[in-house]
Amino acid sequence: MDNNLVLFQMLQTRMAYNSQRQAVLAQNIAQHSMPGAQSQDLKPLDFNRLAEAASGRMSMKTTNAAHQQPALPSGPYGVEKLRKPFETTPTKSSINLEEEQRKMSQNSLEYQTATNIYMKYAAMMKTAAGSR
Repeated sequence: MDNNLVLFQMLQTRMAYNSQRQAVLAQNIAQHSMPGAQSQDLKPLDFNRLAEAASGRMSMKTTNAAHQQPALPSGPYGVEKLRKPFETTPTKSSINLEEEQRKMSQNSLEYQTATNIYMKYAAMMKTAAGSR
């Protein structure tokens, strides 16, 4: 696999992760006043796993219809409930608005960084190809 495309794939994966995380965090904020609401977040993106996946390793192939397919996760990144909430409200909701807003800001910065790197790298590739 061409190393130039690997960077694009990794950045696209990062941006997809940040988009899905934004949706989970927005759902937390929307449900903060519901009694018993639990804060959720995505499992952190594992760079080593991402790099291994981008390196072009071979995947399993079914050679017989009787073979079972491997179990796949329901979502690409998996949602997990936070076990130790920062604080609990009188309605037993573990969602803290300030903490969720901090996570959303951090997520937004990570997405913007990935987007900027993607745009710079694409411009560099165009320049190298001579089509500026």
